[in-house]
Amino acid sequence: MKAMQRNSSNLARRHLCALGLGLLALVAGVAAAADATAPATASLTHGPTVGGVTESRAQLWVRLDGPAPVAFRYGTDPALARFSVSTTAATVAEQDFTARVIIEPLQPDVLYYYAPVVAGKVALQPPYPRFRTAPTVDESAEFTFVYLTDFQNPNSGGRVETFRSAAACDPAFAILGGDFDHRNPGRAKNGPERTLEDIRERTRTMYRENLQRGMSRRTDLVDYILRRGSIAHFWDDHDFCCNGSDGTYHAKHLALRIYDEYFPGFARPAPEEGIYQTWRWGQVQFFLLDGRFHRTPRDAPAADKTLLGAEQKAWLKRELLASTAVWKILLTGSVFNPTVKCGADNWCDYRHEGRELTDFINHHEVRNVVLMSGDLHAGAITDGTNPVYNTFWEMMVPGADVYTPGCDTSTYQGPGKFGVWTHGTWGEGFRKYRRPLTCFGYGQVDVLTGPHRLVLSVKDELGETRITATVHAD
Repeated sequence: MKAMQRNSSNLARRHLCALGLGLLALVAGVAAAADATAPATASLTHGPTVGGVTESRAQLWVRLDGPAPVAFRYGTDPALARFSVSTTAATVAEQDFTARVIIEPLQPDVLYYYAPVVAGKVALQPPYPRFRTAPTVDESAEFTFVYLTDFQNPNSGGRVETFRSAAACDPAFAILGGDFDHRNPGRAKNGPERTLEDIRERTRTMYRENLQRGMSRRTDLVDYILRRGSIAHFWDDHDFCCNGSDGTYHAKHLALRIYDEYFPGFARPAPEEGIYQTWRWGQVQFFLLDGRFHRTPRDAPAADKTLLGAEQKAWLKRELLASTAVWKILLTGSVFNPTVKCGADNWCDYRHEGRELTDFINHHEVRNVVLMSGDLHAGAITDGTNPVYNTFWEMMVPGADVYTPGCDTSTYQGPGKFGVWTHGTWGEGFRKYRRPLTCFGYGQVDVLTGPHRLVLSVKDELGETRITATVHAD
């Protein structure tokens, strides 16, 4: 009976998704608690948002314009008339006045609301931000998540519909992929390396502006993505350092510290050695890969060349073997498909490592591996069949709002650059604030049961499906 009720509920959610309606949940509250009444000494500038969400805990994030104690009210009442209060953190200049606070224990698959409390005063007015906790790992849950990657600088002007469209089906969470900006904080184009102090300020400015509601190209990102669910973020070259950057970047540990200032996330196996991490959401295990921190230069000797690095690769293999999830989804900023033309930021120059992972997965019979990637500013789907060596299902996601250099699978990118994709590619022409709206988009994945399957969809800025494929579990 419980299974029938759950399936009925999941079916209702899918209907709401198709109609582009937000899901409202009204559930019982938790015990009330009192706040201090000290006057506020700082104001909210960014957030709040939430990441690192499991079935029992979440990490809340906020940034202020100065030092102050920060806590959070949270609960299942949308008005937060009944709420719990988190522990308190202090914002300090050394962390750019950002704070992360963990709340637990939480209940699985429940919609929570939350609000920051700065020096005793609630810093937001309703409607309050919300997020849903993960379902239990042994449950066959149905849910949707979206993947947004490759962003334009937020102060470039113009408005896009990508974020509203991605939020229309009330995704459980959003993946924010690499190239969160294209301003290259670590090095000017074809220029010298910058000083650490210059890099620190440029990187923080990049994140501040991309997470700031007042920016014309980020208001919808804040309102429809960051405040309506949880996120997981990983970098690529343009936001890690600069175009084509790798593990020789002299400020990579500084970049890692600033990443931790601005993005809540899951526990990492090697917190000082990259952003790679894994988490479960129902019957899916996600593997967020770091393709920059340990990457050797493209011209390194073949025997020494690696994209992941030895430690991350060993971790990935161990976690794949240990996983009991139905689905294993690998998130990579660089396209894995070995047919993509070398010269782009992809695994092409690291095919030996791609083949090594492919052979390992096949040899150990790790089932239902799916890859999601971006970077090339266009969409594509393949079942992994290709003339170089067969891999796995992969969806390449188009740029969320990047219009430089645009997206064009036929002319700008050059003949054959995108290689072989069994279910097609999408993205043609340049997007210069004029119709047709052909460049911007996102990826959507519907996780379904009875039987277990994934529906992969490349969608355009307006939410129209351009490529889709259904992947059935083995």
